[in-house]
Amino acid sequence: MGGMWGGCNSWQPNKTREIRTKLYLSKKIYDGDQKALSKVGVVAGWQVLVVGCGTGALVFHIASTYGADVLGVNFTMKDFNAAVFHQCSPDIASLILFEMTVAVEEADNEAECFDVILIQETQVMMKDTTKLFANIQKWLKPSGDVFLVEQNSCPDHLPSGLYDR
Repeated sequence: MGGMWGGCNSWQPNKTREIRTKLYLSKKIYDGDQKALSKVGVVAGWQVLVVGCGTGALVFHIASTYGADVLGVNFTMKDFNAAVFHQCSPDIASLILFEMTVAVEEADNEAECFDVILIQETQVMMKDTTKLFANIQKWLKPSGDVFLVEQNSCPDHLPSGLYDR
């Protein structure tokens, strides 16, 4: 990850904790995320991770509306290229970073480096959802929020106890 992430490059594997946050579940893509984000009060300088960012519409919205630093992760080169292609506003270019990965659950992020994590329609792309949610527990700041948008999956596909907050 780039320099704007302020040290989110080193991994601390022994630091574990439960997610101390609200987990928002939604079956509405984009509009549901926007409404939930407005309630959280995202501010400039926050670090936001968007897993499954597609063409980047939500990434651009977060950066331009709130001034937050946003990392958008895609699983296919087609979506990654589309997101980079649509990154046209120089005003927010320094706030946005896109990455392409085949296994986000294997990402090497520092513990407690994200204020908000959004996971959109990606459960079918995950090789190991249990590992992903274990890493989310590490990556999320203590006061952070997780947004899960899955139209085609029901909550019992999630790790036990994660969504009952």
